[in-house]
Amino acid sequence: LVASTGSCASGMSTPENSFTHSLRKKNQQKWLRKSNYLLKEANIPHQYVEYDARHGEKRNLRLEQEVLTCFSRILKFEEEN
Repeated sequence: LVASTGSCASGMSTPENSFTHSLRKKNQQKWLRKSNYLLKEANIPHQYVEYDARHGEKRNLRLEQEVLTCFSRILKFEEEN
């Protein structure tokens, strides 16, 4: 399981002021940290990383270096005949 903090998964942006954005982000971070704690306590293998950057900064690099390599490690891929 890989998680990161950022905008909503749909990629759609909604107009909001900085206060509501900050509140939403804090709630999201709190939920992700709690989820990480619960997974760790249950000995469920997962990876949780927080980045000190804006949502779009180095996104492709992180996907390539961390998310895809994680998937390659845990998923089996078979060649089509």
